[in-house]
Amino acid sequence: MPYHMLAKVAEAFALRKGFSDELSGLDIEEEEAAYIDETAAQLTAGKALEAAKDEYVDFITKCSTLEALKNVYDQNPHWHSDKTFINELGKRKAELQKQIAV
Repeated sequence: MPYHMLAKVAEAFALRKGFSDELSGLDIEEEEAAYIDETAAQLTAGKALEAAKDEYVDFITKCSTLEALKNVYDQNPHWHSDKTFINELGKRKAELQKQIAV
């Protein structure tokens, strides 16, 4: 019954939009189930990202050249917005540049 479910969600959305002061924070049962599923998926993805982040931090610290470090950066565009990844790259780059300068 996908059309029925879509209609219920659309109606609830329209009512909340029209009467936002009175109905804010109220959800229908189907929306609550979707929120629970989405939250569970985000938690699972978050745990996987943290594990992957730890692996990448270790990998970054093992890079012995600036070229290898650049390759790690270029091959992982999905991490470019992650502060930990960028900070670790910056620290390792500074370390390698010091070694080259000496």
